[in-house]
Amino acid sequence: MKSKFQTGLVAILLLIAVSCSKDSSNSSTNVANNRQSNSVSGSTTSNAFAATMDDASSTVLSIPGQWVVYYDWDCDGGPGASVFTFNANGTWSSDEGYTGLWVTERHMLMFTFDNSETTYSGVIFSQQIKGIQATFAYAGALQGCFNMAPYSGSLTNKHKDGSTDASGKGR
Repeated sequence: MKSKFQTGLVAILLLIAVSCSKDSSNSSTNVANNRQSNSVSGSTTSNAFAATMDDASSTVLSIPGQWVVYYDWDCDGGPGASVFTFNANGTWSSDEGYTGLWVTERHMLMFTFDNSETTYSGVIFSQQIKGIQATFAYAGALQGCFNMAPYSGSLTNKHKDGSTDASGKGR
């Protein structure tokens, strides 16, 4: 129960942090006013970023379906791979036997592992998703980076016995 609460809290904090980058006033008016005065400010950049993240016309990958997740604990160039199936109801499962929940907002994807504090968070691009992951364990916490691509029926970089799997546990 504690880890689900902590994972939920991490999700809420991530969404709040992204939402805070958007000015509560009329951002299109502010951007137009800043362009007229030929000044560049941090708020213009922030508003442009928020507008890009909110742009529904941009091409965004559909998340439900099968994905290859290439995970690299410590980002040391030795990725492993696993096939994840993301369901439209906000749940997922992997070929390593794990399950969890996922959420997407503002071109970002976050998914958590059931019965674990392991959390992945990434930015959705037109053909892939890239991001970071962490186990959030109090002692021996792991951090890493990952890349996801739609599953095409082939899988490379499967980890060997003795290595760390997608959840951060040793095999």
